[in-house]
Amino acid sequence: MKKSTFTILSLLLAFCMLIFGFIVGGATADKKTTEKYGLTGVVVNLSRGTDTVTIMDCNGNYWQFKGVEDYEIDDIVSCVVDTKGTDLIKDDEIIAARYGGCIWEWFN
Repeated sequence: MKKSTFTILSLLLAFCMLIFGFIVGGATADKKTTEKYGLTGVVVNLSRGTDTVTIMDCNGNYWQFKGVEDYEIDDIVSCVVDTKGTDLIKDDEIIAARYGGCIWEWFN
C-alpha cells in the first residue's frame, strides 16, 4: 500500500473512531456506558474455518471477533469494546461489530 493511501486511510479511520465514539459513548456517565468504547478497524484477515475476523485499528492493534459471514478483506468494521473495568487494552473485548463499508468505496 502506498504511503499516501495509508496516510489517508489512517486519517479516515481516526475520524470514524472519533464520530463512532461520540455516538456510542453518549453524554451519560453511568458505569455501564463508561466501560465501553467505540473502535473502528479494517479487516485484514478472515478465517472461515474458525469463523474469525481479524481487524486492525488506526494504532496498529489487531482485534478478533467471531462471525465471518459476508466480511471481506478491506471492509471497515465499527465495534463496541468492553474494557472489563481495567486500564489495560490487552484484556479489552469486542462485544459488538457492524459492517461500515469498504475502504475503496471512499476513493471512488
